[in-house]
Amino acid sequence: MTFILILIIIVNENDYQYHYVAYNTIKKCIGALNIYVYVKL
Repeated sequence: MTFILILIIIVNENDYQYHYVAYNTIKKCIGALNIYVYVKL
């Protein structure tokens, strides 16, 4: 919950920083998904 609040503060303070964080998060999720699919195969 605290992390979400911090994220909201970051969004309000700096849109660019938020987009950068979101991009990195999406990249990590895709990477984890690829590993999961690879292990399944």
